[in-house]
Amino acid sequence: MDALICLEYGLIDDLTFPTPCIHRIPDGIRELNKTAYNPSMVSIGPLHRAEPHLQAMEAVKSRYMDRLLSRAPSEEKQKELKNCCEEAVSKRENCARKYYAEDFSEAMPSKNFRYNAVRHDLLLFENQIPFLVLQELFWLIEKDASERNEEYPSLTKCLLSFFEDVMGFQKALTVAKEQTTGGKYCSLCLLDNSEAVASQTGTGKDTKETKDASTTTCCHILHLLHKSYTAEKEHSTGNTTGEDFKYSAAKLKMAGVKLEAAGNAKTLLDVRFRTDDRSCVGLCKRGRFEIPPFCIYDHTEPFFRNIIAFEQSCPGVERYFTSLALLMDKLINSPEDVELLEEAGIIHNHLGSSEEVSVFFNNICKNVSENDFCFKNQCIDVNSYCKRSWPKFLVKLRQDYFSNPWTIISVIAAIILFALTLLQTIYTLLSYY
Repeated sequence: MDALICLEYGLIDDLTFPTPCIHRIPDGIRELNKTAYNPSMVSIGPLHRAEPHLQAMEAVKSRYMDRLLSRAPSEEKQKELKNCCEEAVSKRENCARKYYAEDFSEAMPSKNFRYNAVRHDLLLFENQIPFLVLQELFWLIEKDASERNEEYPSLTKCLLSFFEDVMGFQKALTVAKEQTTGGKYCSLCLLDNSEAVASQTGTGKDTKETKDASTTTCCHILHLLHKSYTAEKEHSTGNTTGEDFKYSAAKLKMAGVKLEAAGNAKTLLDVRFRTDDRSCVGLCKRGRFEIPPFCIYDHTEPFFRNIIAFEQSCPGVERYFTSLALLMDKLINSPEDVELLEEAGIIHNHLGSSEEVSVFFNNICKNVSENDFCFKNQCIDVNSYCKRSWPKFLVKLRQDYFSNPWTIISVIAAIILFALTLLQTIYTLLSYY
């Protein structure tokens, strides 16, 4: 609190992250898919602002700013509010520059276009601007609105509402819950989780007392979304990497492990492995690998690539999405594996073919470090279970003799015939004694 008071009166510099948190993507990674990292319509950060194909949106941005300022009751108030915004940005400029891993020469910039294209561009790692700049401007607008007795939602809620459920987590969870219980289910994800995120980022109430604190825990929009999907997540990390897990979905099926959608998951990282307690025989307990369900859209790949690049570039950020991508990469080696995950309700494929999903996950982790894998304990449990022989025998038995009604009838008939033959042999032997 003392630091915030000193910051308010300009006695110390702005509170920032110890290392830069906005980097250029390495060329080796960018070449894998340029469109996943380059903005196509709008630039909000300085790294891509000078690109020719983005210049048309600069005029649109100015018009939107004018419309926002026009909500003030008078022209004098509009000018005053505009000057306040310019002063606020100027005051934060030196601090904001520290968020970038490279220096740039020009200062940050203070009918109809496609919603999806703009949302795509705002999620690009290289296209970010420091959250403290957004927070400063939003607070000024919110303060002006409060003076006119108008209520504004918090900046966190505005952003999460705009990006909605970019991973399709809420939709997939609803389907999973309906399939298992037949009832509706409202998941604790982006919008429902905004209060939890706000408590971490300090953005629940956009006041002068909290806005500076928020910038120390949330550095830009992509970081906010990272927190919204992983709020209060307990995980285990260690020396174990994705390389220690070598079972695809098809291999898990052959080993007797059932893949299931975790219908009660609270975050995308609630991955669990357990044995079926309903079985009374210890050897017959079936392993269940529960993974939170999510949707695969056209924009899923750019979102994954950029949030993974963010995790890989910033040492202080937990590698949650990198771990999830590595896990899916290990589970998927072919379109057949994708189909098994779709049957389990884990993946909801909106791309079209299973081949596209397979290629997506097999390419997403190229040139990515596998350290700090978050699912260490779960993978150890799965590896241990897959080494058992009895579950594999039961799977083979089900596939060979109980896969359809005709084989079941044949097996039953064979058992009856064997029993009758055995009884006949016993009676024959008893007749001699």
